Amino acid sequence: MKFRRVLICMFCLAATICAMQVREKSDGKTVDKASGTAKSLSKLTGTIGQDGKTFTSDADRSAWTISNSDKVKSHEGHHVVVRGKADDTTKTIEVTSVTIAGAKAGKGAKKGGPGTGTNGPP
Repeated sequence: MKFRRVLICMFCLAATICAMQVREKSDGKTVDKASGTAKSLSKLTGTIGQDGKTFTSDADRSAWTISNSDKVKSHEGHHVVVRGKADDTTKTIEVTSVTIAGAKAGKGAKKGGPGTGTNGPP
């Protein structure tokens, strides 16, 4: 009998926790029910501002505020590709990763290859 009561209490607790969730995820967007804003996972190419707190998109030259500027530290003024959760209504982005734009990740990148302007070893 005590086991049933504990089991019922645990079930009620789990149901309450699920019901209290303030976020729901659908179609790649996270919707915050409290504020009603939608954040989508985005990949944007552009330039990090000199202050490290702003990002200017190449696509439409729109300015975004970076909510976690520590993530882009040492990339100030660089042309980069950022990935993160973008909020279109407030024009803020929470950066999850940042890479230098145009950098190839090890795929066929040879030192002194064609178009680099340097001669490789003979």
